[in-house]
Amino acid sequence: MKYCKLSDYQIKKLLYIFSLELTSVQTSRQLKLNRHTVDRYYKIFRENIAAYEEENLRQLSGNIEIDESYFGSRRVGDKHGRRAPNRIPVIGIFKT
Repeated sequence: MKYCKLSDYQIKKLLYIFSLELTSVQTSRQLKLNRHTVDRYYKIFRENIAAYEEENLRQLSGNIEIDESYFGSRRVGDKHGRRAPNRIPVIGIFKT
């Protein structure tokens, strides 16, 4: 990244923590960076991921089926569906 004040090590660490899905506040506390700096880099990461995915989705054509499901814990108390704790969302894409 051109004109960047963060070292390569800090950017790689920031990207690693981004992959762990920590919030920008948690990341800023861990790396001792400003939250706004972390937000800016998170935005750059998301834009690059979106551009990559958009490029790869152009290869899909014809009939495409998409389905989502949740796996994990059983119903706990009143929470079920997406609100249940320890649920893992799985999305499937099938090209016919």
